[in-house]
Amino acid sequence: MGSKIDISHLSEEIAETLNEFNDDFNEEVMELTNTVAKKTVVMLKASSPKKTGSYGKGWGVIRKFQYKRGVSRVYTVVVHNKTDPQLTHLLEKGHADIRHGGRVAPIVHIEPAEELAEIEMLAGIRKLGMK
Repeated sequence: MGSKIDISHLSEEIAETLNEFNDDFNEEVMELTNTVAKKTVVMLKASSPKKTGSYGKGWGVIRKFQYKRGVSRVYTVVVHNKTDPQLTHLLEKGHADIRHGGRVAPIVHIEPAEELAEIEMLAGIRKLGMK
């Protein structure tokens, strides 16, 4: 069983236990986020249009800690295209064809990857919360 705690130190022990839980949970969420981001990059590389191949190869992940007021640190992961970021919106949403008139049809490849990443993150966080 657990050790005995003096009643005057109970609040300190509770706070310490909650901080340990919070640190462990945050670390597990960071690992989950990195795993989901890697899967998303793999999916985007596979589903991207392949005219020259550089667009598909350009998908990557940026990981950083941000410091915000009221919160000590926020871990941010961004999946982005390093080589051709200007093409992501044009390919995903379609665009006007200046040379031939009309519109170029969209090639939807980002939205399915985003939806799958969202589902995996929510399921993973629920699973972590159940531990």
